[in-house]
Amino acid sequence: MSLRETSTLYGLCTFLDCDVLFRSIRVARLVRELDFARYHFYDRTGIYRRSRELRIHSLQGCTLTLCEEAIPLFAKYKITTKLIYWDHCSLFLEHIVTTTADDQVRYYFLSRQHAIGVSGSSTEALLQGLQGFESKPDCPENIICWLQSMKISSNKLRQTIL
Repeated sequence: MSLRETSTLYGLCTFLDCDVLFRSIRVARLVRELDFARYHFYDRTGIYRRSRELRIHSLQGCTLTLCEEAIPLFAKYKITTKLIYWDHCSLFLEHIVTTTADDQVRYYFLSRQHAIGVSGSSTEALLQGLQGFESKPDCPENIICWLQSMKISSNKLRQTIL
């Protein structure tokens, strides 16, 4: 599978996934499911194999979560995962969660995965040779703004601490 393709994983909202009132899925549970979706994508594209070869580990840097409408109890859903951008140290994945019965988008997630490994390793080294690496996508505007927002928040935090 190419780095530019989308992988899909399916799930079902059960009592174990719900909030205390059993109305809808908890975001924490959904973020856990995103881990499975991400590793499914890594396996299908060859990223997982390359990371093992290069001894590069993935570290969840941050996640942006947007909720349109929660997933109700017993609803089937799918998570589509796509690599939308990478820089020298991070992969940016887009996860869209849709209920299968009505094809309604319920959640939109952006996740930033840091590539941590031996000295000199980078996302380029990790992705080099994988299908789809030859055409790096331009950085989408929403990621540019998201990174800027994190920089502003980080600077504000530093000023508060000092």
